[in-house]
Order: sequence, then structure tokens, then C-alpha cells
Amino acid sequence: MQLEIRYRNDSVCTIAVNNGKAQTYRLWDSTKGILSYLPADDTPPQPCSYREDSVTLCGYLPGMEHATFTCSMPQLTEYPKFQTQTDSLGRFRLRFPAFGPAQALCRIAGRTFTLLFSPEQDYYLYMNGRTPHPDGEDARTSNELLAIGMNLDVFSPTEGDIHSVDNRTCLDEVRHELTRRERQLDSLIGKYPNLSRRYRTLKEEEIRYSALHRLAYQHYNLSDFGEKRLSPEIIQAIDSLCHAIPPVPYTIFPDYHGFLQQSVYYQYQQFLGRFAVMIDLEKLQQVLPWQEDFASPRHAFATYRPDSRHGTKVLPRQSV
Repeated sequence: MQLEIRYRNDSVCTIAVNNGKAQTYRLWDSTKGILSYLPADDTPPQPCSYREDSVTLCGYLPGMEHATFTCSMPQLTEYPKFQTQTDSLGRFRLRFPAFGPAQALCRIAGRTFTLLFSPEQDYYLYMNGRTPHPDGEDARTSNELLAIGMNLDVFSPTEGDIHSVDNRTCLDEVRHELTRRERQLDSLIGKYPNLSRRYRTLKEEEIRYSALHRLAYQHYNLSDFGEKRLSPEIIQAIDSLCHAIPPVPYTIFPDYHGFLQQSVYYQYQQFLGRFAVMIDLEKLQQVLPWQEDFASPRHAFATYRPDSRHGTKVLPRQSV
């Protein structure tokens, strides 16, 4: 490939590929940040397909020769880790499975960052110093994640960081943190009105699923306070949150993975008397005969009730 690059001034240049027609490009001023260059994008994200396929990530990381690049990719009930070595020029190529669009945690030379990957897509990563620059499908969402760097988890997704409290205290804490995180997201959108709809959806799901993860994890704390089961108020809060978000999420990420682990396992213990997790939805329907039509394992947990009725009321934000 032959590139002919001509600079008009300090902010504009033209690039012609293989003697073709020159295209005009704006030069990126790193002091302004990438968010100032992104146009408005209200394209709605597609729900996760739960279809596993390969992702290919190629990278060029100058100054990081013979270093280990690690990618942790959350799936429904697993959190596998994939890694490779950069060569003598800092290049690498990593191919790994993805179970629908997922937020992957990447690590290289003491630097940790999150990127969004989708099945059957190729991605490219350039990293000069400590600043990653991804390109490819969904690269805009990844760049937004990198530029803002705001974690909106209601509680840490690390289970060891969740302290033991009784049912009432747990619910009060989740309500408080949920309200605080939603206000932070509203403030963020007000500050950066051109944030893509995909990014906004991703963060809304991050808030709600982290709250769901914390509520579902509460069953581990029951014995410490002489309680035998989750309180009806917590079950109602879980049902309310599940109905405030689409039945199928946009991405798979740590708190979605954590909520599935806690909620599905807990429901199997309560109603089936054993541990069992089926990723195949057809098999899951056979195991759960009361739920004839649902879009995800999380939806089955959200709508089932012991009296065979199903929750249908959609509650607004801050309803738990």
C-alpha cells in the first residue's frame, strides 16, 4: 500500500491511497482528547446473541518487546484468560472465543484497560507509552471507555470486597448506591452529550447488573444474621431491576457474569435442590419447565415466582 500524505496546516491533511483520490482528514490534537472529535451517534445497540465465535486482535506496542499481553474475556458462567507474547518489535496477534459482545480486561506491562469485542470481528491495537488506541468494529465504544475511565459499579464486582450485612442493610445500601450512580451517569451525559447510545446503554446495564449482582450475592450472608432466605423486599427489588432493563443485555461483562453465577445457582439450589448451569438455552428450557419462553437465563430468574405467576410490571429508575 502506498500512502501520499500532504499537510495543509497544523490541523488538516490529505491522504491518497495507491495514487487514488485524496481524502481530507483532521489531525488529532491529543490535548483535546478523543471525545471532542466524536460526532453524535444514536445507533441503538443490538442485544447479545449468545453466539460464540472467534475474535482476532492484532497489536503494535512500541517499547513493549517480548512482553506478555493478557485478555480476560467474561462469558456466561466462566471467565477465561488468554495471553500471548509480543515479538522483538512489540507486535502480537491473539485469537480467542467471544460469547457475544463482551467487555474484556486487557493487561500489558503493568497497564490495565477495558476494550469491547464482538464475535467474528478483527481489531487493531496501537499503544504508544501508556495510552491504548483501538481500531476496528465497536472501536468507538472502546475509545469512549478508555477516554472517560469511569467505573459505575454499584459495588465492586470482586466478591471478596462485598461486606456481610443483613437483608435490610443490604437493600438500603443498594438503593443509596444505585441512586448515586444514576446521578453520576446523568451528569456524565450532560458533560459529553455526544456520547454514543451504545456507551450510554452499556453504562446503564453496568449500574443495574452490579446492583443485581450485589442483591443476589446476599444469600451468602444469610447465615451470619440468622436469616434463612432473601427477604421479599430483596426479591421484589431484583424483579424491579430486571424489568427496568431489556431481557437481553447489550454486552457480557463482569457483573452480568457475576449475577448469573449468583442468581442462577441460587435458584437451582432453592427450587431444584442442586447446582446446575446450562449455557444452551434449549437445555435450560427443558430444566425450567415453568418458563416456556424467555430470552436469557437472567430473564428466567427475574420472572419466575413460586406461585407460578410471572412479573410483568415495568418499574422506572430508582424504583428499588
